[in-house]
Order: sequence, then C-alpha cells, then structure tokens
Amino acid sequence: MKTVTVKRLIRAPIEQVFAELSDHANYAQFPGIKAARLLEPGPDDPNGNGALREVDAGFLWVQEEIFDYDPPNCFSYRILHSRPPLQHEGGTLSLVTVAGGTHNSHPGRARAGRTRPH
Repeated sequence: MKTVTVKRLIRAPIEQVFAELSDHANYAQFPGIKAARLLEPGPDDPNGNGALREVDAGFLWVQEEIFDYDPPNCFSYRILHSRPPLQHEGGTLSLVTVAGGTHNSHPGRARAGRTRPH
C-alpha cells in the first residue's frame, strides 16, 4: 500500500473550506475532475455519513462512501469501486484553523488491484 498525503494552507475560514471540499457539486471546478455526482444522499446531510458519490477524473473513476462526517473538521471516505481497480484503505480530509486560514491534511492509502468487499 502506498500512502499519499496532501497538505495545504487555504486562506479562507474553516467553515467555507469544509463546505467547498465536502460538497460533490463543487468538484468539477477542481483541476482534473470532469464530473461528480451524488448517487445516494446521506440520511442527515446529502454529502454526509452514508452518502454514495461518483467522481470522474477521466483516467480514474471512483465510487466512494462517506463516513465520519464531522463538519467543519473532517470527513472520511472509502472507495468502493474504481477504474482502474484500486485497493483502498480509506482517506480522511482533516481541517484545522490556523493563522492565515485553514490547514488541510488529506492522507489516503491505496494500491493498484481489485477493491476488497467492505
């Protein structure tokens, strides 16, 4: 398994950053993302716990499930299906208020190969 961690300072309040990064409807504005759609909304928040989403980045397509949704601090996801196939141990997007904005830390673990049933 490979671990990839994205870290970034975003010069905006944590609530704004969480709203932007947790809502699938915003994903198409990010470089490399062609489309994203909500397949099944979460029971308490459309993009919250239990939400199923699809993200198309052209070379990579994933279907993910959201869990540990805790606005405006973090949410976690696991890839259920993907093309090309990935084994994915999950990822968490964590946000912390810091001087000058919001620190984003986003580690995830995956490797090429078939996804495992959850």
